[in-house]
Amino acid sequence: MNHLENFKMLIGEKEESDELLQYYLTDAESYILNYCDLLEVPSQLDTIMLNIAIFKYRLRGYEGVKRESMGAVSETLHESLPSFITEELDRYNINNRKVRFL
Repeated sequence: MNHLENFKMLIGEKEESDELLQYYLTDAESYILNYCDLLEVPSQLDTIMLNIAIFKYRLRGYEGVKRESMGAVSETLHESLPSFITEELDRYNINNRKVRFL
C-alpha cells in the first residue's frame, strides 16, 4: 500500500478527496523535512509521517480552538504534536545530535 491508501484506511474516510488527503501527507512530509533538516524522509519515519497527517487532519475545522464546552461535555484539543511524535523526530534531527568525544 502507498501512503495515500494507508492514510485513507487509518482515518476510515473512503469518500474524502485524494487531493485533500495528499495535501495533509505533503504537509506532514514538509514538517518532517524542516524539523529534522533532512533532504528526504527516511522510510523509518513513514509511520510518523502518517501520524502527523492524521493528527492535522483530525484538527481540521478546530484550528485555533483550545477548549470547547457544550453543556456537561468539555473538550480540550492539543496545541502541538503529541510528544511521541516529536520524540521520534528528535532521533532524526541532525541539528540535535550530540558530539561525543572519545
